[in-house]
Amino acid sequence: MPLDQQHLNPELLQWLASRQSTLKIVKTTTTPSGQTLDWVPFESQVAAAVKLASAPPTTLLPVRTEDAQRPVKLVGFELDDPKVERGPAGTVPILRPDLSRLTKTVALKDFHLKQGGALVNKDRPNKQPGDPNPAGYFHDTDSQSGTFYGWEGNLNVWDPSINNPAGPGDDHSILQVWLQNYDKPQLHSVEGGWTVDQSLNGDTNPHLFTYYTNNGYTSNGNNQGGYNALVTGWVQYSPTYYPGILLTPVSIWGGAQYEISMKWQLYKEPNTGVLNWWLAVNGNWIGYYPASLFSGGLENKVEWIGSGGEVDSSLANPAQTKDQMGSGWQAAAGWTKAAYLRNLRTQSNLNGTMANNSGVATTDIATSSGSDPYTIQMQMNSGGSWGSYFYVGGPTPAATTFNQITFNILTGGDDLRGDSSATATVKIGGGSQTFTLKAQSDPGWGNNSDHVKTFTIAGPAQPPSAFGNVTFTLTSHNSFPETDDNWNIQSVTITLNGPGGSTTLLTRSGNPFARLTGSSPSVTV
Repeated sequence: MPLDQQHLNPELLQWLASRQSTLKIVKTTTTPSGQTLDWVPFESQVAAAVKLASAPPTTLLPVRTEDAQRPVKLVGFELDDPKVERGPAGTVPILRPDLSRLTKTVALKDFHLKQGGALVNKDRPNKQPGDPNPAGYFHDTDSQSGTFYGWEGNLNVWDPSINNPAGPGDDHSILQVWLQNYDKPQLHSVEGGWTVDQSLNGDTNPHLFTYYTNNGYTSNGNNQGGYNALVTGWVQYSPTYYPGILLTPVSIWGGAQYEISMKWQLYKEPNTGVLNWWLAVNGNWIGYYPASLFSGGLENKVEWIGSGGEVDSSLANPAQTKDQMGSGWQAAAGWTKAAYLRNLRTQSNLNGTMANNSGVATTDIATSSGSDPYTIQMQMNSGGSWGSYFYVGGPTPAATTFNQITFNILTGGDDLRGDSSATATVKIGGGSQTFTLKAQSDPGWGNNSDHVKTFTIAGPAQPPSAFGNVTFTLTSHNSFPETDDNWNIQSVTITLNGPGGSTTLLTRSGNPFARLTGSSPSVTV
């Protein structure tokens, strides 16, 4: 059941009410996944004295290259479906944050905050004594300095496990690009990619994100910096694609691969000379940041571009984290097993001229004495269909097998009765094995209770590719005058364990994720 946010997060509720009061909402709709969209007139997003962009760039968007040996599909978006309700013509969607899904108190400054970009380029020339030095960040990136006016590439999409083990805050896992400028004492940054972040998105699925700062990550707020459209800065243009949108489907380890294409361009309006930082996703211009937000810095050019993975752990000792980056597997696992970024190119002038990225690999670890559980392997100017690309991720080493399976199941608002039983049937190595999560003789699983069950796999240890679909089944054992049991599964995380470590097989959550009943007793994931 939703928690009392008035008690848990009064500061966030006050901020949200204030934010909503500034939007000129024409219509509110709900997407199939449950996101709330407020539709506002395009021109209402900026003050009357501010001139809106007249049109997106005329530059040709990148054409996706196909490779028969490495087939990839683009992710889909909920508003691609014409049957999904939209706002009237002339309006654009603004995602309303869903605070009801928060499970702990989150300070307003932390809800907006993303300070890892202050650390991602260790060699930046404008470091200041008062710069943020946040703990818990890991980065594995492709790093390139120079003078640039944009970037484009394709980012492999996964659903990495986070908060493993759980810390006092919420962790996040990201694949992204940073475009930074160091002309001012406080660095400027524009960022985009996909993120798994429970506090930001309300779930542990990958979502598109944008972020900016014009004050070196020291504070967030209107015209200072922040995520998506949570603060003033981002101007939404597309009626279909928006920051915060759910990305689906995601890549499967050893199976189908999915990606998003992304392009950032500093574009000069031909009639007015006004500059804006435009973003395109999957070949569609979706919105922009006015370059005037970055006076004297990103307003004019980019001096450093980085792309790759970021993990933030809230553990007191971040070296203990098992949070996944990308697929959860290190770069050496390669195609269909490790996450990639491909066809990376940089823009060399305002006219839109593009060149292959020629960066070098850099890493940043959360603890100075610790090791980096995440890796990156780069192929710049490969000469093949992927151009400049790299694999990135972790913490699981490439050659690992597993002999145990662990189920972590959170029951929702409808319990699993004491006289009911529940099983999980897992396809393994061409066959299947069934594990009893709860026997009929076991005590019931109460509302909002968490249960962890670990089993040894029959036969030899197996690689993750040997594990297939998982079917959860509820069996009611009714006594007069009982009726069939109903069981809400709020979330489930399945972890594989072995001598070489552990990895998350899958994570699913919802409100509830699944409801099993007498007439519908099974769900397969």
